[in-house]
Amino acid sequence: MIKPHKYLDINNSLLSVGAEVLKIIMNQRIIRISDLELELKKVKGEQSLEFLMPSLCLLYTVNKIEYHQKIDSIEYLQ
Repeated sequence: MIKPHKYLDINNSLLSVGAEVLKIIMNQRIIRISDLELELKKVKGEQSLEFLMPSLCLLYTVNKIEYHQKIDSIEYLQ
């Protein structure tokens, strides 16, 4: 859930998952979304995939990533 509550697991929150996604994208500079899902699942677990799309939306909004539709990939912007 995006809205915080007292039972929220901080490790699977939007900001935590977003930070991990940004870290993965920064290391590889450009990554396919399917590969990003696999990397995130290794690091944060299956539950973190619920926050993948909202975290990508957040990163796109603050102009940290760019989506390339033809190759279905995310690129890190400096």
